[in-house]
Amino acid sequence: FGGTLPTELQQLTLLETLAIQRDEEQGPKGPGISGPLLSFSTLSALTQLYLSHQRLTGTIPVDFLNSAPKEEAVQVALEDNELTGGVPSSLSSLTRMSLMLQGNRISTIPADGFCDSIPDWFGGDVGTYGCSAF
Repeated sequence: FGGTLPTELQQLTLLETLAIQRDEEQGPKGPGISGPLLSFSTLSALTQLYLSHQRLTGTIPVDFLNSAPKEEAVQVALEDNELTGGVPSSLSSLTRMSLMLQGNRISTIPADGFCDSIPDWFGGDVGTYGCSAF
């Protein structure tokens, strides 16, 4: 299937998991999801977001996952899309987040101790390697 992410997804306030993935090892099946990444800023129960191997474009919204549970483990897989720009500094409030961004064109990571505030990201690799873990 293909198309853009419907904005109505932002109204599913009790949504805990959203998984739309293509298995790139077996070859792409269909056109995939394209267009901008939604902010998912109103989804206060979302802890698992899997949108890897799609054709998402643009930047990560500055209010991305603003309402996600701050004390819970939050897993976000956005590998192999066409995302550009920087990682929003607001994500540092999700201290137990696993954010996978490989295969995009992310150009900046916030300065001023951003990586020091998220040592548990990537299974503790940010705490060990700093921002190089990205």
